[in-house]
Amino acid sequence: MDIRERLRLLETLPTAKPPENSSTVAGIPRADAAEVLSGEAISTPFGGFLRIKNQYPSDARHGPSKLTSFLNISPHWFALLAAQKELSGIDLSRTLFIDTETTGLSGGVGTCAFLVGIGYFTAGTFVIEQFFMRDLDEERALFHNLTTLLLDFDLLVSYNGKSYDIPLLNSRHIYQGLRARFDDMHHLDLLHCVRRLWKHRFTDCKLTTVEEMLINSARKDDIPGFLIPYTYFEYLRTRNATPLEPIFEHNRLDILTMVLILTKATEILDNPLTQCQDAVEILQVGRVYESAGNLPEANRLYEEYLNNGPPEQRTREVLFSLGFNYKKLKDWKNAAKIWETCIATQRFHPLPHIELAKYEEHRGKRLERAKEIVDNALRQIEIIDSLGSHQDWLEFKEDLEYRKARIGRKLARNNPAQAAHETG
Repeated sequence: MDIRERLRLLETLPTAKPPENSSTVAGIPRADAAEVLSGEAISTPFGGFLRIKNQYPSDARHGPSKLTSFLNISPHWFALLAAQKELSGIDLSRTLFIDTETTGLSGGVGTCAFLVGIGYFTAGTFVIEQFFMRDLDEERALFHNLTTLLLDFDLLVSYNGKSYDIPLLNSRHIYQGLRARFDDMHHLDLLHCVRRLWKHRFTDCKLTTVEEMLINSARKDDIPGFLIPYTYFEYLRTRNATPLEPIFEHNRLDILTMVLILTKATEILDNPLTQCQDAVEILQVGRVYESAGNLPEANRLYEEYLNNGPPEQRTREVLFSLGFNYKKLKDWKNAAKIWETCIATQRFHPLPHIELAKYEEHRGKRLERAKEIVDNALRQIEIIDSLGSHQDWLEFKEDLEYRKARIGRKLARNNPAQAAHETG
């Protein structure tokens, strides 16, 4: 949605007006937030705020899985997905999902989170609590309550929280003279996980887009993100809370979708060959395993991708990964096969020639073959250079020339008579 479309949408919004006789009941508007949102006023030593609480039973679903399926996940998959080994020992019942709605989408000193939504599991149910600032002076009370609640949790799950929500909440805690506890917790940011697994499938990585793709259903009448600050400021002006309802629904769905994403992502990691939608997704899972150091599993998925994936998509890149992974595993023969495949099927690059020449020289003990590979690479570099197609291959060329000279010396030691004949 471009800026012109946003302006047109703003122009169609009705101007909110305070309800008639709004001050007839102790000065409380007829469209009071507690009444409209079914909330409870919470008192703290620093004042009050509004809490809205929703509970989802053990058989509740969001998408294809029950919400409580999350509790059956092994924390091992969290550690793999986030590339954070320390998550492998997490108690999933001490996981807190968090999402905020703020007075500005771009941050800044004046931006605050007027709504903080959290989700957690307790006694076989999933609970969403939403803490709402009915006025800007309720921020300290809201944060005091939130900080106390965080003591019961060890893992924080967010969507883009590392870049936006948590830095904002930390700065607002400082502003209010409170100590935030977010940095004491492990933090799993699902946006990074989504990019690692599904960036090839989605038009963008917005949470609503991911939700739509994973459950094949779009939200109905969802409020656009850019309208959320406007709607809150209108509420502050009019005290008519009715237009706030879509914001709270949006926030609840965001939290439910985070549970869905995390559950689906771990299912894919556990059974990639049956759960992945396409070969490229298998490739992405392979990348996750490689980054975690599980090279055998990464190679298994790379081989699957090469056998079934689109041949034009990143094949050389995958072959390079396979070759170097086999080399790290000291599986020299399979590494050599990969370099041979790369030379035979891919556009020229010096690296496979260098790696295959190394194998033939040091493992295969076939010096003539190693020399042939090096000579072929140097000829191709010379041809490409002569055509004016410059490549930044100086480092590779120097390596090849050095390798050629060394192989030549070895051949001379092995066959002095031949060397003497060649030198005349």
